Amino acid sequence: MKEKNSDNITLTEAKSALLRSGYLLEGRVEQLLLEKDYYVEANAVYPDPSTQKSREFDLQASKSHALEGKFGNWVKSNLVIECVNNPQPIAFITKKAPSPERLSENIKFNGVPTSIRDTKLLTFSNRSKDDLRLSTDDFLEMSTYHHYCSGKVATQFCSFTKKKNQDEWMASHDDTHFESFQKLCDVIDYFLTKTKDDWSFSSLRAVSLQFFYPLIVVQGELLEVRVNKKRGLAFQKAKHIQFTRTTIQKTEPTTYQIDIVAESYLPEYLKIIDEEMLETIKRIKNNIDAMNIAIEENIKASLPIAFI
Repeated sequence: MKEKNSDNITLTEAKSALLRSGYLLEGRVEQLLLEKDYYVEANAVYPDPSTQKSREFDLQASKSHALEGKFGNWVKSNLVIECVNNPQPIAFITKKAPSPERLSENIKFNGVPTSIRDTKLLTFSNRSKDDLRLSTDDFLEMSTYHHYCSGKVATQFCSFTKKKNQDEWMASHDDTHFESFQKLCDVIDYFLTKTKDDWSFSSLRAVSLQFFYPLIVVQGELLEVRVNKKRGLAFQKAKHIQFTRTTIQKTEPTTYQIDIVAESYLPEYLKIIDEEMLETIKRIKNNIDAMNIAIEENIKASLPIAFI
């Protein structure tokens, strides 16, 4: 039997501590992603934006989707994941989402082409060709099918803790949850900057787009909370919640849309991502001539004169 003040943990205590952690959840999520043909890197690193010291996040998972018949052309889904074993429910206060076009601004991507000249509008406008450039997601009208652009969103969250020496529960932000949200924003910003630098001097004449999805996978319970007209609260168990968070990145406010999913819902969530990538590929194929012209324009704009 373990002594009362012993510094040595027992096997029972070790098992209990491990079950309360997120380590086992992380392993299960990694295994599922591998089964779904993702390349997975556990405990990936990124530079902390404040200290520039190396920090870890739980999982990075990427999957390439090739455009049939177009050698070198591909789109990639890149999931940036934090795993949370929450002993108490995490509640998200949801509300009616803004317009799909507004939410589409939260789609994070990089690669080539990043913008396309919409020649269809030239007939109906006196503006210059440069004024008629659309970001690639707008050109492909991703707001009509991307899951960010439908349903409700949350901008507030809380968890629950008991007051010391009391039976009363209180709602509050859990520091570990807050840290996970901020970490995902920092990692996405890092990857967007890194991939932009990687492609700035690329001479590859092919569609090469990478879409980033910040994702929290929880082992415990998720709650959706709605405030009704009588100022009451309606609670509902949830499997998937979209949470928007605005943070300052490089002195500029940037909004990120973070998917919060229950572990049991993860296979369905991955199907949603696959369907979005397939629809994106379909629309790229239908507009491949405009895409190829945009690639040439994007590359010439980023290359030094000596390389053009």
